[in-house]
Amino acid sequence: SGRQGRRRSIIEILEEIAAAIKIQGMCRSFVARQELQGLRLKRQYEEHVKKQEEERRSHEAELALLESQIAEEMKQMEDELQQLDVSTEAETKSRLAEMDKTIQAKIEQDSNLPSMSADKELEHMGEVDRIEDEIKKLKRTRD
Repeated sequence: SGRQGRRRSIIEILEEIAAAIKIQGMCRSFVARQELQGLRLKRQYEEHVKKQEEERRSHEAELALLESQIAEEMKQMEDELQQLDVSTEAETKSRLAEMDKTIQAKIEQDSNLPSMSADKELEHMGEVDRIEDEIKKLKRTRD
């Protein structure tokens, strides 16, 4: 009977060892699954980072292209403005020279007119004022 009790305890011990080995196997299996999941997540993260980097490079390339296009358009606009400034300046100088000639001709023409005394000019201006008054009266009468 003592031996049988001892035997039971050996069987119980063996059962406990078997249960511990089974638990240990389950733990190793769990750890292996976790490691595999970790590797999958790491790979997904690395792919995501790589994709983000490719998108960033693509956006930088697009931005560089747009910047160069804008710079080219700005240069063209500056060139056009400079040409416009040059032609406008030449046109203005030409007009001013033409106006100067016209003014000089008018001054020369006026200097050939007989000169009036100050009294005569005042008298002439008085006549002009009187005529303007007559015109205003006629307009009022007509209205």
